[in-house]
This record gives sequence, C-alpha cells and structure tokens, in this order.
Amino acid sequence: MPKPTPFDGLLADICNNSGYCGGPGHVTDFIPPRGRVTKSDFADWVFLAEGMDPKVAESEHRKIFEAKFVKHLGSGQTDVSRLVAMGMQRRLVEAPAPAKMIQVLSPPAVKFEAGRCELVFWLGEPGHASIPFRDVLVQIVAVLGEDTSLKLDEEDVCVQGELVWQGRKIDVYYEYMLGYLMLSADHWLVLDEVVERLRPIVSVTQDG
Repeated sequence: MPKPTPFDGLLADICNNSGYCGGPGHVTDFIPPRGRVTKSDFADWVFLAEGMDPKVAESEHRKIFEAKFVKHLGSGQTDVSRLVAMGMQRRLVEAPAPAKMIQVLSPPAVKFEAGRCELVFWLGEPGHASIPFRDVLVQIVAVLGEDTSLKLDEEDVCVQGELVWQGRKIDVYYEYMLGYLMLSADHWLVLDEVVERLRPIVSVTQDG
C-alpha cells in the first residue's frame, strides 16, 4: 500500500477534523492540469466538492482550510506538478482523462436578460461553420460529471436543447450565424456553479 503523502494528509485532516469529505464531487475534480494552486483555490474546491457556493461559505471554515493547506504543504501555494509528484496521480489514474481546453473569445459570465439568467460562451466569429459547438457540449457534460444528461433538437438555423445537471434544468442554444453557445436557467446560482466547475478548462484566446 502506498505511503500517504502530505496531500493525502491534508485531505484526511479536512475530512476527519472538519467533516468536509466531499459530496457531489472531490477536491481533485477541480484542480487544473497545470499551473499554480493557492490556499484560496484549495478552500474554494473544498466547498465546491460539497456542492456549496464558495462565495457564501463560512469565512471561519475558509481560514481553517487555508491554514491546513499551509501546514501540510509548507506554503500558501504550490505547483500542480508537485501535487502529482507527491502522489495525487493515484487519484488521477482512476479518474477519466482531463477534458480538453475550451477556447473562448471572452471570459464567460452570468448575465440577467429578459427575465432569465444567461451564460454565453463566445466560441468563434459569427458565421463560421467550423465552430465546435457539439464538442464543447460534450466537454461540459464530461466535466459536470455524473447525473448529467443532454438532449438537443436541431432546427433549420439553430440548435436548441436541454441540459439536466443534478436534477436542475438548463436550456441550451447555439447558432453558427451568431458564433456563441448559450446556457440559460431561471436562477443565477445554477449557472454560477457551472462557471466555477468549468473554470479550469476554459481559456480565453489572446489576439495576436
């Protein structure tokens, strides 16, 4: 049996002493494939793994999680590659392969329009038939994980459908002439959770 690593110890500490053992997800589900991980990022992922909104979570718990991150890993931030070297690969080997990056022209954000909350992904210039709408939707479903379903209905000029995630319905719409994929729901919190879940695999294309 592999020897527990500092990262294993951190997760065990959070679970055994704070009761945060993961719910709909796992902390490692939110860690990006590369880059830096800060104590604040880690605290966010602990809450997200429990199905909680980090923005409204208890600040005292956040302080505890951040302090434990520093205690076990020896710093307030570390590189993802270090976590893998410390043994996180055991979890990653069991998990599906990381989703490809979703390239967008501008950062996705939740907006309120005509009585509905909308989340728009600008995936390409209007009119381009090569925009990979379906591939992006497949990636979104994969990242949202279990208890997610997608149904699409093709029309003459656009595609509409419904994404159901953890029992919550999200309308789907895309059109090549517009260049964007839009998700809409009755409540902003649903889409805000989607944004947070997808954040590690969304990359904004830089001009030039």
